[in-house]
Amino acid sequence: MKSIFKVLSNYFTSYFHLQAYLSIGFFLTVLISLNYYFNVEDDYIDAIENGTLRFGLMFLFQAIPYLVTILILTHYKCFKSPFKSKKFWLLIGFGFSILALDRAIDFSHLIQTYFIDLNYSYTRKIANFSSGFILIILPLIAFALLTKDQHRIYGLLGKFNGIRPYAFLLFGSFICVFIGGFFSDIQSYYPIYLQNNPNYFQQKTGVSNLTSILLYEIPYALSFVTVELFFRGFLLFAFIKYLGKYAVLPMAVTYCVLHFGKPMTESISSIFGGTILGIIALKHKNIRGGILIHVGMAWSMEIIGYLHKVL
Repeated sequence: MKSIFKVLSNYFTSYFHLQAYLSIGFFLTVLISLNYYFNVEDDYIDAIENGTLRFGLMFLFQAIPYLVTILILTHYKCFKSPFKSKKFWLLIGFGFSILALDRAIDFSHLIQTYFIDLNYSYTRKIANFSSGFILIILPLIAFALLTKDQHRIYGLLGKFNGIRPYAFLLFGSFICVFIGGFFSDIQSYYPIYLQNNPNYFQQKTGVSNLTSILLYEIPYALSFVTVELFFRGFLLFAFIKYLGKYAVLPMAVTYCVLHFGKPMTESISSIFGGTILGIIALKHKNIRGGILIHVGMAWSMEIIGYLHKVL
């Protein structure tokens, strides 16, 4: 516990700029308010049927908050402006393109069209959980190897110090999830397993309830490897050359935007969670602890959500 507090304390002691933080906080407040008042992502972007247009809008939806945050930090001279660097824009174009591709494309529709007929919303959801491996993880690994800007493949293969440094955060996340489970927006959203009609899948296939839970929850957990590799990996280790350790802040902002299709409570909490995991990833030069915490939180939200539904 002391080591985690020390890491966070050292970061904010060295990289705290009151005006910049207040400006970013105001910017986030505007983003969150506009999205949840107008339901921008769910009612407008996700409703677009044209895949190319949806890809372009999703690219801007994720990239603009990231770039505006960098602009704010540049304004307050937290680091030298990176906007004249061609490689910086190459990283922006590549990174947010694969993120937009993963978010805009219905991967299950592609599988159903060309490979297997996915008859159930349950199986379509599992397919979409798996899309990140092909659309994000493999391209990031290939890009890291080609550019020789590996940072041990963005922290995925960095030295792991074991579970102990993350035990306190994992315990703290369980407490936060338990408290969050009493918010109505969280209760109506979780467990996502029950949103996809697993009973119908069980009736049609004859599999047991436990088997259908495992078939769903394991790919769901693995999808967070994609999230951590992109946000705590690529957006930190690829951009630290330009942004220094302030790279945590624009990452946390666009990570919040990633959650805009989820309950507002979760979007707000993701700012703090993303920032903490980012600081720890930079300190330990690996993201595997973040993966552990993220999966633990995701599964605990499923369990708490299920208990609220049953009890």
